[in-house]
Amino acid sequence: MKARLLILIASPALAGADLRQMVSELELKNGMKWLVVERHQAPVFTAYVRVRAGGANEQPGQTGLAHLFEHMAFKGTPVLGTQDFEREKGLLAQIAEVGDGLAALERQGKRDTDEAKALKQRLGELQRQHDEITDENALERIYLVNGAGELNASTDKDLTSYYVSLPRNRLELWALLEASRLASPVLRDFYTERDVVLEERRASIDSEPQGALGEELDHVAFVMSPYRWPTVGYEADLRAATLREATAFHRRHYAPANAVGCIVGDVKRDEVAPLLERTFGAIPARPPPPPPTFSEPPSRFLRRSTVVFDASPLMAMGFRKPRPPSRDDYVFDVLQVALVPPKKRKGPRLNPSRKKGAK
Repeated sequence: MKARLLILIASPALAGADLRQMVSELELKNGMKWLVVERHQAPVFTAYVRVRAGGANEQPGQTGLAHLFEHMAFKGTPVLGTQDFEREKGLLAQIAEVGDGLAALERQGKRDTDEAKALKQRLGELQRQHDEITDENALERIYLVNGAGELNASTDKDLTSYYVSLPRNRLELWALLEASRLASPVLRDFYTERDVVLEERRASIDSEPQGALGEELDHVAFVMSPYRWPTVGYEADLRAATLREATAFHRRHYAPANAVGCIVGDVKRDEVAPLLERTFGAIPARPPPPPPTFSEPPSRFLRRSTVVFDASPLMAMGFRKPRPPSRDDYVFDVLQVALVPPKKRKGPRLNPSRKKGAK
């Protein structure tokens, strides 16, 4: 057993040394960083774009925006997903104005007034006009016809990630599509997608005992930290969220210097570097936003809470730990793999609206 344990401890270090030799680091002129790993076993590649924007980067009263924007990033660009962008811009401006009015009434507790009903009717009319000239699935379709797999995204407390796998000869197509939606996404179907996120919250937290318990655990564990609120957002905040707020969130956080990309597969660094500079490097540079600042008081006592739910008994315990880039954070990652059975271990949260066959 001792020999086996020593091997298990030594192997990750050796693997890490090999991995460092395989990784090429690039930084574009606008400050965006990239990691390139050449693996020529098969003519495919997988690419990630990660933005330092998650639930912890939101403001009180605007929770859920990072996750909601993740949904919106699949809706296309001024070129992809529309028949007439000039006409669409006018409709989007009207939709934003009506949405602002509805959000104001929501915050005042006037959701069911005659004024709110009239605005909802007007919003529905505008959305129907908008649907006539747009195609919300254009991005997904162009990827699928070019052999894409694992097209998806995820949001957590600190990051939003977009990823896809493609044949090696579709590298330039990928770069053009991803750079354009990183630089200039069009927030189509915002209010429809907001309802999708509300349903996601109901399914994953409000009507799911483990989700409800996890949300309460964060409330108990943190007092001041933005890590206390759920990544999916609170219902009241989502109902009052506006297209303008989502646009401002993108402008603030989706700066090139606030993002990191990674390409792994049958690619060559010398070919990838100029392609990335030509596409992602063309995005205008902006200073990254400041990191979230908060002062979490020390935890001096055991805190407990009880969630009453019509379900079998379940208990959860949480312990505070350092966050990246602390080395201890990686130690905890290893401990989680060692202590939690594979069948109980959860992978990254997938966006339900992006699963195969969904819209």
